[in-house]
Amino acid sequence: MTRRSRSLQVLAGAAGLLILLASPASGQPRVIENVIPFPVPYFAGEAGPVIFGDQVIDVANLLPQYVQRPLDDLSARPGAEAMSMGGANLALVEGPMAMGWNPAGLGLMTESAIAVDGFLKSSSSATAGYPDTVEVEGQPVFMVQNYDDRLGSTQNFGFLGGAFPIVQVGRNPLVAGIAHRRHTDVSYGEEIVMELDILEGVGFPFAYGSDNRERGSIESTTLSLAYKALDIPNLWISIGGSANFLKGRLRSEVQLRVNVRGFDEGYLHYKRDYKGFSGELGLQAGIADKVRLGGWISLPYDLEVYNSDFVSQSIADPNSGFVLRTRGNIASFDMQIPLFASAGIAVGPLYGVELAGDINYRPWSETDIRHTDDAYGIFDGPYPAADVTTYNLGARFEFPVLRRTLNNAGMILNMMLGYSYLPLSMYSIDLVNGADPYYYGDQVESQAYSLGFGLRTSAKISFEAGVRFQSYDYRNWFLNSPHEENIGFSFNDPYDRAVLVDRSITVLRFSSTFEL
Repeated sequence: MTRRSRSLQVLAGAAGLLILLASPASGQPRVIENVIPFPVPYFAGEAGPVIFGDQVIDVANLLPQYVQRPLDDLSARPGAEAMSMGGANLALVEGPMAMGWNPAGLGLMTESAIAVDGFLKSSSSATAGYPDTVEVEGQPVFMVQNYDDRLGSTQNFGFLGGAFPIVQVGRNPLVAGIAHRRHTDVSYGEEIVMELDILEGVGFPFAYGSDNRERGSIESTTLSLAYKALDIPNLWISIGGSANFLKGRLRSEVQLRVNVRGFDEGYLHYKRDYKGFSGELGLQAGIADKVRLGGWISLPYDLEVYNSDFVSQSIADPNSGFVLRTRGNIASFDMQIPLFASAGIAVGPLYGVELAGDINYRPWSETDIRHTDDAYGIFDGPYPAADVTTYNLGARFEFPVLRRTLNNAGMILNMMLGYSYLPLSMYSIDLVNGADPYYYGDQVESQAYSLGFGLRTSAKISFEAGVRFQSYDYRNWFLNSPHEENIGFSFNDPYDRAVLVDRSITVLRFSSTFEL
């Protein structure tokens, strides 16, 4: 067996789509085991799998669904009020949740407080551009009746922390905080459902499903200090810093199934762990009680990715006599994360309205991967991610309905509105008609609209609820595979191997702060 054909056999085992090459029957298939000792953990080239020795292959070609995805430390920032204002919160944030935005916001505290945050996420997608028909060797031509590619729904923890003044330094207290919070989103579980029918002749429709359920994120145990260093009429400046002890994981469980009697489900289990340490610095300033400024940087740091492996087994057709099981250990590596920065401004209240704007810069393309393995030499190179620059706008004002009644009861009800331009750190697939799709093409761009309400009470408890509607479109691999050989299909035009996904994501967020 040639090195090329053996690698494709490995790919076929990982995809688990050999169901389309056989017909149902009874019996117990035997297991053919494949072992991949050292997959390269990043994209190695457009030409296809890169093989070192016998079976070493890059993850982008073997399991593209774990590479073609965003890294996102912006959506993980806590607070329903902040999300409702479009993420324009850097200059306004105060209290414990400042540890997830700008630690300088702790310096404005005079009393101890605790805060909690969580969110629900759901999505819907419309797909287009998938092939009308696909051909399988030895079978009639199949017509693709429907193809859905959508994100899974999740419920996630966001933030739990508290902050308190620890010592008086001059006119103002030194404030300390501790929190456990979501730091970076890494899970991106998708479900794919494809309905097929035989184009000609007698047959029955059947559906193939690939349900990737993922959990996990990079989380941080955060320790912060802040102090209002300057406090004079018409001007104040607060400074702060945070130490983040990072720990995280990704756990992915894929079920592969068809609605054909006699076939057992296939599966794919994938995991990886993360750990690291990062430092953040923040600044806030207020001018004449009408203008506030905010600045934040995350210093460069190393994020270790380790304990990565996967095992997959194709859907079992008893008549074929075998199923393919593939095991792989993915090389551990360090992601060298560059400097990140954010800046913000808030103006008001003017006529009862506060306006805010933020800009966030994340040069993900400057992230380098470095790792060493004695058996295969040294691998290093850039991580395949795009730079992200977001623009965020928000407004906050007191809700006019029942305003007097609520004020008399010691309550203030605020309404927040926001807009965000949110490019993702992932790429779409570029298409040139009649030629192979290009793996990393244009950056995926999105936008979001948000609104919410915040209730502040005389009991020093605040509650916030908000919703964000985000949308984007991009091209993904047909059945998440860049290789025709991988999925057992053939196409008249390789252009058909990319599907257009038009996705909408709704996030419902809740948070609360209690001053002690």
